[in-house]
Amino acid sequence: MAKEAHFSTTETEQGVQFDVVPASMPASFGCMMAFLYMIAGIGGLVALSGLVAGGEGGGALVGGLFVAAVPVAGILWFKRMNARYERVPVQMVVNGNGITIGARFFRSEDIRELVVKLPFDHGGAEMTQYHSGVASTAGAATGMEIRNRSYALMARLKSGSANEVLAFGLTYNVACSLLTDVNAALSGKY
Repeated sequence: MAKEAHFSTTETEQGVQFDVVPASMPASFGCMMAFLYMIAGIGGLVALSGLVAGGEGGGALVGGLFVAAVPVAGILWFKRMNARYERVPVQMVVNGNGITIGARFFRSEDIRELVVKLPFDHGGAEMTQYHSGVASTAGAATGMEIRNRSYALMARLKSGSANEVLAFGLTYNVACSLLTDVNAALSGKY
């Protein structure tokens, strides 16, 4: 069963401590990855049998390599996407001076605003795609599940153009609640 995102707060001498636990990847993501590994394995076996067959197995070799290459590309793409933003628990301490996360410190004077968004969404219009078939519908549903568990609390800083991810792997409601509470702790109204 997938773990849901949540956070807890504790008032300390340094400020308000937020312990943020991200949501896990949906179970359907694991099923999709297992399916991609299985298809890549079948393609690899077909290519291997074509290689063993020698001259008569050239078609099997090429076909097997093609069948293996497509899911391997999907696996690599998903791994790259997940490596960029890790779903790790975050402990942040917030007070009037700023936000401390581990060794990182964001001064309150340098924080232009806190925002909730998908860190890999760089703007543009939403795109609706109509899919037919079981595989494409399942893929679209898995993508939406991942998206719904991938919101981040981010800080737009005055000193840089890139948004800094403070906490990632949140559902939208949890991210908005965290935003409200962190803003209150920054302004001393917590």
